[in-house]
Amino acid sequence: MQYGRHFKPGQKIFLHALPPTGDPQGCFDSLTTYLKEIGPGWFDLSLPYQSKAGEDFPFATGMRFELRSESLGLGLRLTGQFVQHRGRDTIRLALDGDLRAYQNRQSPRLDTVAGVRYTRGHGSLRSFRDQWEKNIQILQGNSADQLGNFPRTPINLSNGGIRFSLRAPVEPGSLCLLLLELEPGTVPLCALTEVLWTGDVQEERQKAGMRFLTILETDRKRIDNFIRKRLAAPPAV
Repeated sequence: MQYGRHFKPGQKIFLHALPPTGDPQGCFDSLTTYLKEIGPGWFDLSLPYQSKAGEDFPFATGMRFELRSESLGLGLRLTGQFVQHRGRDTIRLALDGDLRAYQNRQSPRLDTVAGVRYTRGHGSLRSFRDQWEKNIQILQGNSADQLGNFPRTPINLSNGGIRFSLRAPVEPGSLCLLLLELEPGTVPLCALTEVLWTGDVQEERQKAGMRFLTILETDRKRIDNFIRKRLAAPPAV
């Protein structure tokens, strides 16, 4: 299959890890990549996270992914599997040849106030993902009530990402480990996010738009239900 018609070097491609059969967590794992080179049945993709040795994403031979991108206003989707690392921050995926177009649909978004706590970093993808796993174990255990208070923060939320103001400076590509309490007194959810864009600095704060890199599918569903319930509620008098 000829991919050069729809894919060009430098094009952004989102990798969504396909969970193994029987995965009890139902984890949503996604990475931002950029197309580096196209070959017969393979893509070389660069990752922008600038991870140190041992901090890279835990790729494994044969690990399967769905690739999503856009071309000429159309969403593009295909699947493939990890083959090998091609140097620092570059990977090769073998493609299945199942390229298809689809229409992008925006998930509903909501402006609201929620409890937010977060930790920021850069180039620490593996460490942040390991900490995400530890947080999930805490939240699913009996010690979630020991997490303390969550500052109420104005946010804009969808099941694919979040926007709120952080202490400046914030850089695109930064990682953020987020604990989000949707409603007071409820068990918070945990997500690993990536900063996609930032706004101007105002009073030492900077608005940042983030997408979810790692989050439980059940937590994405919680967010979706929370948003739809709020959007369907009659306006306050």
